[in-house]
Amino acid sequence: MTANQQNNSIHITVLAGGIFYYTGVLLFGLSHLESNFIMDGFSHVYTIASWETFAPTMGRHVLILHQLVPVIAANIGASTRGIMEAYVAGDTLLYFSVFLLLLCVLKDRWAALLAISVHVFGMFYNHFMMVGELHPGSMFAILTLSVVMNWQGLSERKRLLLYPAAFFTVSSHPLALASFLTTLWLWRISSNPKIGLSNVKSSALTMVMLILKWLMLDDYDVSTVTSNIRPLSEAIMVMFNPSYLLNFSLFFLFTSPVVAIALLFALIHLLHGGKHLTAALLLLFQIGWAIIVQQYLDFTYFSLDFIQSMMHDRYLFPMRFVALGT
Repeated sequence: MTANQQNNSIHITVLAGGIFYYTGVLLFGLSHLESNFIMDGFSHVYTIASWETFAPTMGRHVLILHQLVPVIAANIGASTRGIMEAYVAGDTLLYFSVFLLLLCVLKDRWAALLAISVHVFGMFYNHFMMVGELHPGSMFAILTLSVVMNWQGLSERKRLLLYPAAFFTVSSHPLALASFLTTLWLWRISSNPKIGLSNVKSSALTMVMLILKWLMLDDYDVSTVTSNIRPLSEAIMVMFNPSYLLNFSLFFLFTSPVVAIALLFALIHLLHGGKHLTAALLLLFQIGWAIIVQQYLDFTYFSLDFIQSMMHDRYLFPMRFVALGT
């Protein structure tokens, strides 16, 4: 088998796996509407059913993509249950479309597999539906990264994908943007400056996305940043507490075993390849983010009940995304 045939075979295998996975997600979602549909998603459905229009709460324009199919259903007279079914179908269609863009348009099977991986974590930790939180932004962050990293090999038309992908990354949760920018710069530092976007273009993209996010901050974003339980200085001191380090490590291992293994592999791979600066920055980010998280959550104790909390999942998301992205 030639290299070309082998690549085509792998491509078809990934495509078949993606179709099987998202079909399973759709069937599972449709069969568990009443028992598993999370509250913020249902509030969107209620608005759509009552006024037959979009419910883009908190200024997150990425949510409009989720709501397009149920709004169409509402306007043609569907029942509330029909609108909920349309919501699940539209939700699944959005992620499947990003998967197809990555695999069939950009020919980036690793990014397509990363998109499925992030989706799997969201399915498990966000009670199987990801309406309105990090995952719309994370999917578009993966799409943005793929366009940036394959920039030189893309046609002018395919490069245009950068603009909507970057915009919907920005318009989602701020943690999705933080995850994207960290992964972008880890890649930029570890790669040849002539590959993909240059350092200057990467800096320009970073500044544009940060300014745009600052202009698009909503009340929820502000409350996320300001509602901390302890100041930064105290959070730094907690890092020197052995019991905190143990508890935080247990939380991370229990909630993200695959990511923990991937992180260890990434560090070993970078060190073996002589990318010592990149490995150091990756480790520094994980430690730094653990300090930031301690400002908002109390990891000074260990609880199996807290492991299933969506709150801790939200704040640990950048650690997972950056590890998988690296």
